[in-house]
Parts: sequence; structure tokens; C-alpha cells
Amino acid sequence: MMIKDPNGRLKRISNFILLLFGVNGVICVLTTILGLLTDKRMLGTLNISYISGLNKFLWNIQFFSFWILALGIVVGAFIGILITLFKSESN
Repeated sequence: MMIKDPNGRLKRISNFILLLFGVNGVICVLTTILGLLTDKRMLGTLNISYISGLNKFLWNIQFFSFWILALGIVVGAFIGILITLFKSESN
């Protein structure tokens, strides 16, 4: 027996969650690009301490945002399946 979603609460929650994962994907890509730009191998002999600190910080953000994004793909697929099941049940 399927649970109906008469007021669309599940759809609103899932859209919000998917939006958050989309924003996280953008953060993941941007921190990867910025991390590559501030890498020591790209900068050559220019060795400024705050750039190295920024690089470590960006790679930490990128690492965690990647795993959140990977989990988001799984959760998003599950939410998509649920929405499809709710739509097919209501028709």
C-alpha cells in the first residue's frame, strides 16, 4: 500500500534537498579549480604562506563536498524513485 502525498510536502522537501546538493556540487567544482590554481606546482617558485594555507583549506572543503555530493546522488536517486512511485500511484 502506497502513502499518498496530497499536499505535495514530499515534493517540496525533495526539491529543497536536491537544490542543496546542486549548490554543493558547484562548491565542489569551484574549490577544485581554486585548489588547482593555488597548488605549489602551478605557482612555481612563488611561495607565499597564506596561499599554501588557502590551498590546504580548499582541498579539505573539496574532499568533504565531494562525499556529500556522492551521497546526494544516491539520495537524489532514491527521492526520484519515491516521487515516481507516488505519481504512478495517484494516476
